[in-house]
Amino acid sequence: MVGAENIDAIAGQIASAGTVDAAVYVAVIEMAGAVIAALIGAGGVIIAALISVRGIGRVVDRKIDSYFFSYSDRKHSLDRIMRNAKKEITIVVIYGDKMLTEYLEDLRSYLRRGIDIDLLMLSPKYAILTDTGYYLKGPEDTCRCLANVMDMLKELKTVQGRDSGTLEIRVAETFLTASYIGIDLDLREDENGVWEDRALIQMMIYQFGIKTPDAPITYLSPRKNIKQFSNTVKSIRQIWEKGAPLDIDRYEQTLSRIQAADYDLSKIDGSCW
Repeated sequence: MVGAENIDAIAGQIASAGTVDAAVYVAVIEMAGAVIAALIGAGGVIIAALISVRGIGRVVDRKIDSYFFSYSDRKHSLDRIMRNAKKEITIVVIYGDKMLTEYLEDLRSYLRRGIDIDLLMLSPKYAILTDTGYYLKGPEDTCRCLANVMDMLKELKTVQGRDSGTLEIRVAETFLTASYIGIDLDLREDENGVWEDRALIQMMIYQFGIKTPDAPITYLSPRKNIKQFSNTVKSIRQIWEKGAPLDIDRYEQTLSRIQAADYDLSKIDGSCW
């Protein structure tokens, strides 16, 4: 089998000759997921060279598509992931209105089962800036979504009981490049913790102008790539530590001020964020 370290040589042959001999073609197939992942990291020049080779499309279809799903794909089931949590569920989103609308009752059920939920979302300012600048969405639509999210979080916070899990919600002043939903990441434990095999992260990439139903989703597991998983947990923990506890009343007051200012963020006192 040809190792991933030989990708550059293979890609060079393809790029310079525009063709590839049978032995190299078989070698590319044999390299499977490791090759495809490396090719993606190597840049668009190599990908473009590969796509130009007769039959290489079958390799791309077979290998790359298995790494990503869309949010609306039938193979994607967030509940199937979350229900496997034994200790905690971590959610990092811009504001997560669609996720909360669809899975609010499930989240209430997990809390009642004693599962802790850590949820981080963005402040009104950064949520609006993200939507208007990245998703070409009007600020009034974002404010309506944020108000709806506050109502759902109020409902989620009503779950109480001796055996109920802990709900912690934080708000961050930052931008996100992806959303994360993880199970049993042990964010509250030592950052050098060891994860059990069931630990999993669903990562949804934020792409300019692409709405949630079409957004690409992939999954990270400590069983498959411990370094990649560990680095992602580290990133999530750093985002989490950057957040401050959610004050729903203050958040709603800020939304009201934004609406009163006709959605002009420059007119809002920075202390209210």
